[in-house]
Amino acid sequence: MAHYKTYALKYMLIKQLTFTRFLAALIIVLFHYGSSAFPFNHGMLNHFIQNGPFAVSFFFCLSGYILSQVYYQTNFVKINIRQYLSKRFARIYPVYFLAFIFTLALGIFFNNSTPKGLSIILQLFALHAWFPGICLEINYPAWTISVEMFFYLSFPFLLNFFQKQTNLKIYIIAFIIWLLSLITRIVLVTVPTQGSEIWNQFVFFNPVFHINAFIFGMAASIVVKRNYDSFNYAKYFNSLVLLIVTILIFIVISTDNIFLPWGHSGLYSPLFVVIIISLHANSNFLTKTISMPIFMFLGEISFGIYILQHPIRILFELITKNLIINQTLSFYLFLALLISISSIIYVFIEKPARIWFSQKLGS
Repeated sequence: MAHYKTYALKYMLIKQLTFTRFLAALIIVLFHYGSSAFPFNHGMLNHFIQNGPFAVSFFFCLSGYILSQVYYQTNFVKINIRQYLSKRFARIYPVYFLAFIFTLALGIFFNNSTPKGLSIILQLFALHAWFPGICLEINYPAWTISVEMFFYLSFPFLLNFFQKQTNLKIYIIAFIIWLLSLITRIVLVTVPTQGSEIWNQFVFFNPVFHINAFIFGMAASIVVKRNYDSFNYAKYFNSLVLLIVTILIFIVISTDNIFLPWGHSGLYSPLFVVIIISLHANSNFLTKTISMPIFMFLGEISFGIYILQHPIRILFELITKNLIINQTLSFYLFLALLISISSIIYVFIEKPARIWFSQKLGS
C-alpha cells in the first residue's frame, strides 16, 4: 500500500498539476493582450489581470517542485547529468527556437524591426535575461526561458546540497533565500538610478532575483517526498485550505496594497506551494476533473501558448489589420488562434522533437 501511495504521488497525481501550467500561461497572455476584453476589463478581475506577472513566479515555483519530485531520491542517487540536460534541452529548446525564428522573421519582414546582432545571439542561446536593455528584445516573453535555463543548470547542484540537509534546514535555507531576495529587490528599486529602464530591467528580470521561487518549490517538494508515507498531507492540505489560499491570493492581487509590486518577485511562493501540495496530495472531484485528458492536453500545450504568444499576436494583427473588430472579440479570436497553433505545434513538432532529442542526446 505504501508503495502504491508513493507511485501515485510521483506519477498519477502529478497530472493534477499539469493544468495549472495552462492557467498560469493564460494569465500571462491576458496580462499582455486581454485586459481590455470582457469580462477582464472590469473591477477586481481587471485589477487581477493587470498584476498578472505574479504567474511567472508560479511557473518558477512549480518547476522547482516538479523537478524535485522527479529527480530527488532518498538514497542520494546522483543525477545522470547527460540524460538530465538532454531532457531539459528537449523539453524547452525546439519550440523556443521555433518561436525565436518566427518572431525574428515576422519582425524583420513585416514590422521593419532591425534587432542588434548581440540581441539575436543572446536570445538564440537563451542568455538574454542577464543583459538589461536586451532581455525584452525580439520575443520578449522569452526572458523567462532564459531564467529557467539558469534554474536547470543550477538544479543538480542545489539538489545535491539539499538532499544532505534535514527538513528543518531545508525550510530555513529556502526561507532565508526567499526573504533576502525580496529585501534586495526592495532596496535596489529605491536607489537613485531607479526610473532608468536599464536599471529596472536588471532588477526585475535578472535570473538571480527569481531563484527564490524555484528554491521554495524545490524545498517543499523534497520535504513532501521524504515524509509522504509518515504524514497525512491530504488531511492538512485539504480542499478547504486550497480554497482559502486561492481566495487570499486573488484578494491580495485584486486590491491595492503594499504587496502588489513584489508579486513578480516570488513573494507569494509560500502560498503557491500550499496550492501545489493541496492539488498534489488529494484525489477528489477537482483533482480528478483537472486530470481529464482535455485539461491535461491544455497543460501540455501551455509552453507553446506562452512562448508563441508574441509572434502569434504579430501574425494576428497582420491578418486583421484591415478589419474592424471590437477589443473583446479581437482578443478571443487571437486566443483561439494561439491555442490552435500551439496545439498543432505540440502534436507535430514539440512532442516528436522532445522524443527525438531525448533519444539522440541522452543515449
